[in-house]
This record gives sequence, structure tokens and C-alpha cells, in this order.
Amino acid sequence: MLSFLLPVIMTAQTNKIEKLFNKYENVDGFELLNVTKSDAGLENLEGEEHLMDFLNGMHKMYVLNFDTENGDAKDLEKFRSKLDRLLDEEEYEAVIDINGEEEFRMLMRKDDEKEAVRVLMIAKEDDETSFILATD
Repeated sequence: MLSFLLPVIMTAQTNKIEKLFNKYENVDGFELLNVTKSDAGLENLEGEEHLMDFLNGMHKMYVLNFDTENGDAKDLEKFRSKLDRLLDEEEYEAVIDINGEEEFRMLMRKDDEKEAVRVLMIAKEDDETSFILATD
């Protein structure tokens, strides 16, 4: 019975953007890193109080990198299209949005019921694009 319930419980705890990141992990050009607070060495950092509260409460960080030299730009466009739909659906709000030859976006979503915060950062520079999802 437990072997049946465990995958259901694990799936319920994974949000749609995490699932999208995991789906693209095996697509050429993409590389996914799952980072926990202890992996990132965040325990002893000091800084602005609100940022430190978020980092100390962070459960997991997903870093999905895409390198155009190793992947197909069409796959990146498909991923970005799916991600944009999810960002609209889950009502993420842009905090920083810099577009041009290089791109940096920071979006946040707060779930008032669970008092949870999710932050998504997108950075594009030259031939590499990075997507970082941090959850608490």
C-alpha cells in the first residue's frame, strides 16, 4: 500500500514548473541541477533581513541551464512558451524585467494559504540561458 501512495504523495508536492523543469532535463542542450539549502552553503550567509529569511526558509532550488551550442533553439522556444503559460496560470508577478541583448527577469508568487513564496529567475547571456526556481 505504501509503495502505491508514495509516488502520489511525491507528485502532489511537486508544482507544475518543477515538473516542466524535470521534463526538459533529458532534452539536448538542457542541464538540471537540484540544489538544497545545505548544498548551496546558505546556512552561514549574512545579509538583508528579508532576503536572509527567504533563503533560510528555502526548501529547494532548481537550476535549469540551456546551452545553444549543445541544443536546438526550437526546444528552448518550446520550453519558454510552456513556462510563460504556467507563469500566467500561477499568477507570478515580475519584480525585475530587463530585456535586450541580454535578459534578466525575476518573478515571484506568494501562496497566502500556505504562506509560501516561489521565486523564478531567468537570465540570458550570449549562448546560455538559465532558469532558477527557488521554493520555500
